[in-house]
Amino acid sequence: MSIAKKDVNLILIVLGVALAALAYFLVYNRYTARSETLQGEINSLRPVLADLTAKDEQAPHYRATIDLSKATIRDGMRGYATDTRPEDLIMYAVELEERLGVTGSGLAFTAPAAVVSVQGLTGAEGEEQFEQLTAYRVGMSMSCRVTYEKLKELIDYFYLTSSNTSLDSVSLSYNSETGQLFANIVVQKAFLTSHHDPYEQTYVPDMPTGAPNPFGTVLVPEEVNLT
Repeated sequence: MSIAKKDVNLILIVLGVALAALAYFLVYNRYTARSETLQGEINSLRPVLADLTAKDEQAPHYRATIDLSKATIRDGMRGYATDTRPEDLIMYAVELEERLGVTGSGLAFTAPAAVVSVQGLTGAEGEEQFEQLTAYRVGMSMSCRVTYEKLKELIDYFYLTSSNTSLDSVSLSYNSETGQLFANIVVQKAFLTSHHDPYEQTYVPDMPTGAPNPFGTVLVPEEVNLT
């Protein structure tokens, strides 16, 4: 069986058309659909890209705002100790006596009580890290003899040093014989606990503890007779 040259050409043309159609449906059509999908994703991301570009342009402003916020937090925390112990309260009372000339006759303390949990900055400047801190309040009751003028100075002093100290209450009794007031003053102090910032111990000066040998029962070396 022989096929004419014209028929062979026709068959080749038909096969070429079939292959082209097959390539279109199997390759080009799939590529086109994928391209349209990617183009849709790109178009949907254009607003996000524009928003991120705008934010990146504002990055210097954001950094400056963050640094300012950190400085504000550091300044706010600077007035608070990481702990307030009985010796801190005692030395605060001693300071009141020395500065204002009041005479204390008794002190009493209350245990620290948690007030609130706050987000704070700890660590050295430039190496700060945010840490969850707990704010505590501890109380001190101070009994003292004062005049009316000294009482006003005392109250003014509390309000001048109110960064971490507050005057909770004042109760008074009057001595008609001496003309003095006997005051019981309750002071509250606040502090912030931190796992990174250590407690700074309050300076307590050396104080005499009394006679070393009150009953004369111990011989000091210079009193020992070696003969």
